[in-house]
Parts: sequence; C-alpha cells; structure tokens
Amino acid sequence: MMKKILSVLAALVMLVLPVISCAEGGFLADALAAGKEVSTTVSFTVGDFGEDAKPIVDLFNALTLNMTGNKEQAHLGIGLQGEEVVTADFKTEGDSLYLTSTLLGEKTVAVSEKELQQLLETIIKMIPEETMAQLQAFLNGAGQQTGAITDEEMKPIIDIIAKWVQKVESEQGEFTSDSHDPAIVKATLVITGEEYEELILAVINMLENNEAFSGYVKTLLESQNVTLQVTGAESSVSGAAANVLATGEEEAPAEAKPMTVEEFFAELRTQVSAACKTVKTLNAVAYINDKGESVAVDAWADTTTDLKCTLTYNRLTDGEKVNHDVLFVLTNGTENAVIGLNIADWHFIMGAVDAEDKLTDGMDITGTVKTTDTEAQKATAVDTVWKAMDGDEVITFGINYSAVTDYKGDKAENVTSFSVTDGKDTNYVTVTANTLVDDIKLPEINIADAVHPLSMTGEELEALGEEISSSAIQNYLGVLFSLPESTFGMLVNSQN
Repeated sequence: MMKKILSVLAALVMLVLPVISCAEGGFLADALAAGKEVSTTVSFTVGDFGEDAKPIVDLFNALTLNMTGNKEQAHLGIGLQGEEVVTADFKTEGDSLYLTSTLLGEKTVAVSEKELQQLLETIIKMIPEETMAQLQAFLNGAGQQTGAITDEEMKPIIDIIAKWVQKVESEQGEFTSDSHDPAIVKATLVITGEEYEELILAVINMLENNEAFSGYVKTLLESQNVTLQVTGAESSVSGAAANVLATGEEEAPAEAKPMTVEEFFAELRTQVSAACKTVKTLNAVAYINDKGESVAVDAWADTTTDLKCTLTYNRLTDGEKVNHDVLFVLTNGTENAVIGLNIADWHFIMGAVDAEDKLTDGMDITGTVKTTDTEAQKATAVDTVWKAMDGDEVITFGINYSAVTDYKGDKAENVTSFSVTDGKDTNYVTVTANTLVDDIKLPEINIADAVHPLSMTGEELEALGEEISSSAIQNYLGVLFSLPESTFGMLVNSQN
C-alpha cells in the first residue's frame, strides 16, 4: 500500500511543475509585463487508492496552492478545504523587499539591497580559502565557455562532408512504394570505416582547439580529480575515469598524476579510433520527389561485430494527412532493440522485439492531439496511452494534457491540467491550474512599521525570534485543525 501512496506523491510532484509552467506561459507573461494582476490556483484530484491511502488522498484533494501577483507584489497561499491556512506576501519598493506572512503574525520584515550585500560578504569570509579557490577556478573555467566555434575550426569537418557529397551516386527514374510517396531520384552514399574515423577525429580536433570547450574540460578534470596511472612506459585513466568522460573521486595512488587536457583528448582519440575500426561501411539510400524533398531514407551500418543498426524513414501522404514514420533498429545478433515514431498517428515504440517484430520488452505509446485556435479561445488536448511491457506482463496507463484559454477583451482565463489514468476511464491523479488575468485586489502590506532583521542587534533578533515562533505555532495549530478528518486522525494515531 505504501508503494501506491508513494506513486501518488511522485505523480503529484512530477505533474504540478509542468502544470504551473504551462499556466504561466504565453498570455500570462504578456499580462505581467503589461502590469496586470494574474492569479493561479493549483488543485489536485486523486482517485481511490484504498482505505489505507485515504488520509493522504483526502489531504491532496483538499489542498490548493494559490499564487497572485503583478510586477511589484506577489501573494502565495496554501489552502485546505477552500480556506487559505498559510500565506506569504512579498512587495518590492525602492531597494527593499518586504515580507508578511501568517507565520510572522502581524510583523512585516524587510531586507534592503545593502543588507543583502553585507550578508553575502560575511558568508564569503566564513568560507575556507581552499574552497573559495576551487570555486573561483570553476567559475573562471565556466567563464571561458562562451567562445563560439569559428568557421576556421569548422573547415576541416566541412571539407570532409564536401568529399562525402561528391561520392553520392544519383539515379533518375520512377520509384514507388506502398510505404512512401513517389520519388524521381534515388541517391546512394557509401562511407568507409576509415572515412568515418576521419570525420570523428576531425570533430575531436575541433573541440580540443576550441578555447571554450578545452577550458571546460580543464575545469572538469581539475575539479573532479581525474588522474592518469603511470607505470613505466604505460599509462591508463584511473578508477571511475577509465571511461573517458567519467570521474574518479578516490584519492590517487602515488604513481598517479593529474590528467592534462592533452592527455584527455589523446585517450578519447584512442577509444574512438578503436570503435571506428569495427565499422566496415556506413550506407544510406534516399528517395527524393520532384520538389527536392526526401520521402524515404534507408541507412545502415556494416560492421565486423554482431552489433548492427538500421534507420528507416518514410513519408506517406494520405489526402490532407502527411505521415512521417521513423524506425531505428539495433541488434547484437540475438536480440533486437527498436525505437520507432509514427508522427501523424502519434505512435512511439521503444524496447526489444521478438523474431516476429513484436514488442516484448519496452514501451508502446499511442496518442491523439486536438487543437482550437480562434480569437476567443485557444485550446490543446493531448491524450496518450502508455503500455509498459515486460514479457507477458503489460502495465497500461494514460497521461493526458489539456490547456484552454478563453479571452474576453483585456481579461483572460486559462485552465491547464495534467492527469494520469488507467488508460481508460479511471483517474489516478489530476493536477489543474486555473489562471485568471483580471482586476484582482492584493493584500495591503504595512511597509511603514517593517523591521529589518539583518540590521538588528542580538537581543533584538532574539526577541523577534520568540515573537515569530509564537505566531508560527499558532499558525501550525490552525493548519492542523483545517486538515481533513481522516488526515488529522492519522496524525493523532501516529503519536500514540
């Protein structure tokens, strides 16, 4: 039963963030920029998970999160059973930020820009010099990562690709198939393993010569203590860093020395070259229509190992519907792994398939999308069904998204929701955000009597702390008595 309860909580955490994000996009950003008041209320609807889960289910069904604000002031509230039980209000004026809350009682606390700067300086002085030096080194390295790749650095790669283009063989004709639209050109390209290795090494050279990327690698190597084991004329990357991009945190042995940027890229070249030597050829066949568009592509790798891969793309037009079908298959000689996407029909598969190309282990996702776009309303609905397969066991669930925005002059209302279902009619959990752009009155904040904790003496802070503690306890008791009966009972019983 606890597993079910944790599943509910995980789903809520995963769903509430994108809901709020979606509700606060588009028209909401424009409204705030225009100085209008915006209010968002997030609520939860959780289905029946049995009697043991009832206290937690009832809690979330009674819970609301309220956010209201404009460019200068914001109100946050936690509601239970329709009433706000914890609130916090923020306001900026001049160079200060003001806060009032049910946790603070009748107090308004404030902090100025100068006070924050002094606090930051005090905190920095408390940090050990060694830690500050490491942080500074990291920031310096991060600051170097702004250099874009230049045309000169890209030239060797472009030259190699240009040589590949010259190798393309074209055949004119009529190429038809039930899988894709008609084509008039068949283009074939075969790349040898040596040519493929030349391109990959050119990319590595470009990254090494790019000041921004090499600076990032240097910072990574130093901050994560990546070392190189040295024994006579032989060397190897130590510990977890045996994987070129991994890092070792264990203390280096006596014969180890810090890995340099040059050694990092040398090790990367060695590993990449070894991998490329297993490739015989890379092959691609593209079918092109009379508009110069690719309607089908078949690509595959011929290797010296059992590891093979193929990529297939087909575009097929059916009236006004244009379907794009992509399938990637990876096999090691005994098992096949696939990734497939059918865009028009919203069908995605990923996992292992049997000899009959039936998905036996992985994920099968189907979905539908509906949209409305008028002056009065914009709406999007996405309904998906997920099937997680593990042999004969199949777990089915649905993930649905809906967003509807209604416009009335300079006012608007948006309702956005995410839900998890059983893939049919049973709801597990739904998170809904209702957002209004309207004339909304925000609570008054008593700025005149605000206290500045960062400027207080020790005695003043102690007195303020006692006062706030008393208010917080009263607020806590108010929250307890606002809980649903089942939730309150669970808390009481847990104390016995």
